[in-house]
Amino acid sequence: MMPPVQEFDGDLMVIEESLHQTTVPTTIRDRVRVTRDLAVYGAFCYEFFAVSVYWAYTTVEMGLWTKFKELNPANPTPPGTLKPLVDWATKHKLLPTDLPAPFLTAIRNDLAHPKGYSHAVTPGMARDTFEILIHIVNHLWPIDLASSWSIDHE
Repeated sequence: MMPPVQEFDGDLMVIEESLHQTTVPTTIRDRVRVTRDLAVYGAFCYEFFAVSVYWAYTTVEMGLWTKFKELNPANPTPPGTLKPLVDWATKHKLLPTDLPAPFLTAIRNDLAHPKGYSHAVTPGMARDTFEILIHIVNHLWPIDLASSWSIDHE
């Protein structure tokens, strides 16, 4: 059931406020904001919940590509598809340990390549996915830059 729009948006805004504004790149912060907007628009058009969830997972993908380029300035060409990119991020411990990496690839691929059906997404699912997005992005760009990721260039 859809909570009142103001309540739903307020809940998402609280989650978004936990985003590490000082370390997360502007392009990623902008996509996070659009993800929230799409979820709120779901109150008026239920299909936007599914669009918001899809946008959240593509924002994670964009974040991984951005982090790859940050950590590999001499070789800014990331792996060609999401699975090798997730494998790279997993190898270098860039993803939260409480989130199974294969889940990211599977759900994003399922959303990006639907096979004869439309995803039915509830407001709660959109909210939970938004929270996962913030969790991953904050993990990629921690507040304490001294603990920022450094990896050996391959």
